[in-house]
Formats: sequence, structure tokens, C-alpha cells
Amino acid sequence: MKNMKSKITLILLSLLLTTFFAGCFLTPSTNHAPNITSTEVTTAIVGEVYTYDVEATDPDGDTLTYTLTVNPPDMTIDSTTGVINWTPDTIGDYDVTVEVSDGKLLGTQYFEITVITSSDTTHTVTYNGNTNTGGAVPVDGSSPYAEGANVIVLGNTGTLVKTGFTFGGWNTAAGGSGTNYAAGNTFVMGITNVTLYAKWTAITTPTHTVTYNGNTNTGGAVPVDGSSPYAEGANVIVLGNTGSLVKTGFTFDGWNTAANGSGTYYAAGNTFVMGTTNVTLYAKWTCTNATLSDLTVNGTKVTGFNSAILGYSKELPCGTTTVPTVGATTTDSNASKAIAQATSVTGTEAQRTATVVVTAEDGTTQKTYTVTFSVALEVGDSYGGGIVAYIFVVEDTGYVSGEQHGLIAVAADVTSVMAWSNITSTSIGTTGTALGTGQANTTLIVNQIVDTIHCTSGAAYYCYNLTEGGYNDWYLPSKDELNKLFLNKDDIGGFVDNYYWSSSEYSATYAWRQYFGCGTSDDGTKDYDRWVRAVRAF
Repeated sequence: MKNMKSKITLILLSLLLTTFFAGCFLTPSTNHAPNITSTEVTTAIVGEVYTYDVEATDPDGDTLTYTLTVNPPDMTIDSTTGVINWTPDTIGDYDVTVEVSDGKLLGTQYFEITVITSSDTTHTVTYNGNTNTGGAVPVDGSSPYAEGANVIVLGNTGTLVKTGFTFGGWNTAAGGSGTNYAAGNTFVMGITNVTLYAKWTAITTPTHTVTYNGNTNTGGAVPVDGSSPYAEGANVIVLGNTGSLVKTGFTFDGWNTAANGSGTYYAAGNTFVMGTTNVTLYAKWTCTNATLSDLTVNGTKVTGFNSAILGYSKELPCGTTTVPTVGATTTDSNASKAIAQATSVTGTEAQRTATVVVTAEDGTTQKTYTVTFSVALEVGDSYGGGIVAYIFVVEDTGYVSGEQHGLIAVAADVTSVMAWSNITSTSIGTTGTALGTGQANTTLIVNQIVDTIHCTSGAAYYCYNLTEGGYNDWYLPSKDELNKLFLNKDDIGGFVDNYYWSSSEYSATYAWRQYFGCGTSDDGTKDYDRWVRAVRAF
């Protein structure tokens, strides 16, 4: 019995030790990852419900949870059952990743779903004019299209138009916020009908400016066109010189499209149609310069020429008979000149004078230059309507250095002798005897009035009213002037050996006379008839 108890005790001790050591040295149990065992569904149809029941096992019998980590929009999965639901609306390929978890470890499945269309489903393509004002919309003869079919976009085959707009293709939204398509573009037919709206682009007319330029003005301000800019094709009215532009030496003469005046000219109030570029209108300045830069006689510049001096005298050699040719050059190339050549070198002053009339570019401003010719004269020459009777020398009143001046006598005496005046007993009292006083003397005699009696005849009256050789400034010579005629009587010719009247008064009833036989000068009664030879100054 005692032995039996010992055996039982030993067995119990052995079991206890075995249990102890097993607990100390054996490895704990290992968790295992779940495994997806179902085969994925990889095809779906547009508009139809797609379902895939994901199945998985876990070696450890743990509770499993299902999730989607990669999926198309709107796809869902039941986290407990693993059922995936989705209704695709567009064909294409979509990636999907499913994960199943036991709380510690994951099982993963990757796959791709191809969405296709049902061959029995079709949709239309319609074109819309989108407020067109003319033309017709295209009609697609291939419509309707099966889902997934390729659609080729038509052009504006019906010539749609809209006033103020240009056709710019098609858009899937009437307001243009959708997808743009041009003729020949393609798209894949989806799951709904498609309407393509005409896309209209408003016509924007370009505008351009009109600017005014003073073009080297020296004062004033350019006009500013308040209507600028103008649309192409608009009517533009040209402004006037509203800012009072000025330029020294020039007058304002409108506007030109080129600064040098080679473009189109416009006056204030003219109009033009706005083109495709900006327009600058330059002030057109017309020069007022009517001067000469050169004046020539037979090609040689006139001595002492100055553009500010208008009159010139040119003495020709003695014996010259050919009329020289005058030439001229205007200072401003745009000015014009008109030359009237002299017709004689020995005739009247008008005949011996060449004129150059310069008209400035403005057409108004003028200057007249003159060249008066004279031949170097000698006593006895025919000149100035008569015969040269005397040429002034340095000491004479009326002498001008470098010029010839003197007395010209008519070619012949008066045809009959005559008294000094019809007023013979009243003194004038202010007549002179020197060279240069004869013309004044003659005027005094002719203008004498005594008791309402006017001078109406006599030597002075005759000379005063004489017109000879184209001249009417003849007079009765003074005492000293008459003496010059006597001294040169042979060169002058036509005198008689007798008394000739002077215009110099001696007293109330007497006047100076000279005897041309011997040259004696003395006084004679005014009422006595004497010979008369008229003179003029040159």
C-alpha cells in the first residue's frame, strides 16, 4: 500500500515537472495573414451596376474587414461582406486595389476593370445654331452612334451666320463652357445624347488714332481730336489750326500725312475714312520768303547784291547797244520768279529796267527786284528823251559818286519865240540861279497868281506842260543850267545865235537871259519874246 502511494507521488511529480518545463521552453502560437480567394470581375458596362463579392479566408479564423485603397469615383465596398458596387458612366480602364485585414495583417488584391458599352445602346449627335441669324445647322447622317463609337465633328456645312459675330467651331455647352470641337475633330460616344452648339465670336472692329503734329512749329499748340481713336471705316473730319500754330517765316497751309508734304493734303473740314493704321497729320507750312539769293547780268553777279536791296543800277560801257540778260535765283526753292527783261539801253527808264518779281510759296508774298541799265554817257548822246547837255562833276549839286547824273535838253528849240510869262510885272522873289534850281523855279512861275490872273503861257508854262521823248518832267533851265547848255551848244546842236530865257527872275519885270552867240548873260524884260530850250534832270 505504501509502495503504491510512493508510485502515485512519483508520477504526480513527473507530470508537474513536465508541465513546468513545457511552459518555460515551448514557442507561443503565430498569427497568419488573411488571403483573398475570389477571382476579380474585370469587365463592366456603362450605365449598368457592377458587382464583385470579394471572398477571403483567415487561417486563424480572425474577423476580417474589407477596404478599397484605389478605386474609381462612386465605387463602394461593404467592409464586412466585401461586396463591391459601382455604376460606371464612362467607358475606359480603371485600377482597383482591395485590402482585407484581420486587425494585424493584410491581404491585397490588384486588378483593372474595363468599362465597355452595350452594343444595343445608341445616342444621337445634334448640331444647334445657338442664336444664329442665318444659314442652316449640319445634319450628321451617321447619327445615332453606339456607345463607344468614334464621332467625327462636322464643319459649318450649312453656312451658319450671326450678325456681328464669326463662326468659331462647336462647343458642348451653349454658353461655351463645355468642350470645344473644330471640324474634323473626333470624340467617343458616351452614354448620353450629344448636342454641339455653334460657337460665336463677336467681331471686334479695330480702332486707330488720329494725331496732329506741329511739324517744327515755333509757337501755338496742336489740335487734339476728342473723337480719336476711330474704328476702321469710320469717317474722320479734319480739324483746323485751333491751337494757333505758327512757324517763323511760314504760313499755316493745312495738314499732310507726310512731314515733308509728299503725302495726302487735307484742309480743315475735309474728311477721310479711317484705314488700318494710326494716322498722323503734319502741319503744312508754306514759306513766305520772296527774296533772291542771286541776281546776275549776263551770268555775272550784280556788284553789291544783297537780298534785302531791291533796286540796282548797272552802267554799261559807252557804245553798248545790246540789252543785257538778267538772271535770278530764289532763296526758297519753292518760290517762283517772273523776269521781264529790259528792252533798251538808251530809252526811257522803264525800257532800260529789267524786273524780277518773286512770289513766295504762299502765293501771296511778293518782292520785285529791278536792274536799271545805263550806258556811260557823253554830252551830245541821245538819252532820256533828248540830248545829254551836261554831266555833273564832283563839285556840282546832284553829283553821286559812281553814277552819272546831269541835264538832258530837248533835241530842238521851241518852234517860235515867246515871253517869259504872261505875268510880267510882279516879282516871284524866290527863284534860284544855281544848278538844280530850274525845276523849282519853273513850278513857282507856273503857279504864280496875281489878282486872279494865273500863269497860262510863256516859256516856263511851255516847258512845264511839255511831253517829249516819253517824258513829261521838262522845265525851263535856271541861269547856271542855261549856261551849261551854252558851253556845250555845239555837242547838243540846234541852237541859234540869239537870246534864250532862263527860269531865274532878276526883278519884278526882268528875268535872266543868255545870248548864245557870245554867251553874255544879262536881264531882259519878261514880256519880250526870246528862244526857249527845255531841259530835264537825269
